[in-house]
Parts: sequence; structure tokens; C-alpha cells
Amino acid sequence: MKIIILLVPLAFSPSLIACSGPLDPLPFATTAIDDPVSAPATSPRLAGGPDGQLIMSWLQADGESVALRYSQYEDGHWSDAATVIENDDMFVNWADLPSVVPLGDGHLAAHWLQRTEGEWYSYDTVFRQSFDNGATWSARLRIDFSDQWLCRPCLA
Repeated sequence: MKIIILLVPLAFSPSLIACSGPLDPLPFATTAIDDPVSAPATSPRLAGGPDGQLIMSWLQADGESVALRYSQYEDGHWSDAATVIENDDMFVNWADLPSVVPLGDGHLAAHWLQRTEGEWYSYDTVFRQSFDNGATWSARLRIDFSDQWLCRPCLA
């Protein structure tokens, strides 16, 4: 009972601080920019690299196939969208977002979920990387977590 009585005044202290006056300005500036997506898409993700590189990735469906696409923000505008992979067995859901992540010096890493062959609700994480800023991509590396109790990893 004493713990509850002691915690009640603490629960209201943030509201007292919030009402105490104007806040200091943010230590950074914000700028609105348009997104690079030109068609209906899902699963947007923004990732920044160690050298300040900024990449937005998303999934874009075209009939039965789904593409993992991305664009790089440079000099105040987005580059033309590029495709990491496009196929008809990508596993798409609301919770697991694919990504394209800049790692510096033209090194990009991408991951997405792909259905396990012969299984409807089973899927694996697939990984690919580029060492020339997305001009070419490595072969796909499928990581099978089917016997693991841990969550699937995420690059970003």
C-alpha cells in the first residue's frame, strides 16, 4: 500500500514539468521532402549510413510479383528507384519490413522474407549485398531459422 501512495505523486510529475513553460527549440532543423515512390507501395523503411548516406526502401507489387526497391537521397533529391530483387514468392506482411541499408563506401546490404518452397506460412530471411552502390548484387543467401525460437533478425 505504501508503494502505491509513493508512486502516485511520481505519476503526476511529468505533467507538472510539461505545464511549467515553453520548451527549448529542437537542436536540429527539419525539412520536408517528397518520397521517391511513384506507384502504390508498402513497407517503407528509411536507413542512414555511417557516411551520411540516406536510403529509402519499399515493396512494390506488379501483378503476382513483388519487388524490393530503393532510392538514395543525394544533393537534395532522390535517385531513380532501383530494384534489389523481384519475384513471386516473397513473403509480405505488416510486421516484418525488408530493408536496404547503406554500410559506407558503396557497400549496401538488403534483406527480405521469402516463402519456404512447398510451405505456405513458412518463410526464410534472404540476404544480398552490393559493393558498388547497387550496380550489382551478390547471390542470394537464404538464412533458415526454422529450428530457432529467436525472432528473425533485421538489418536496420
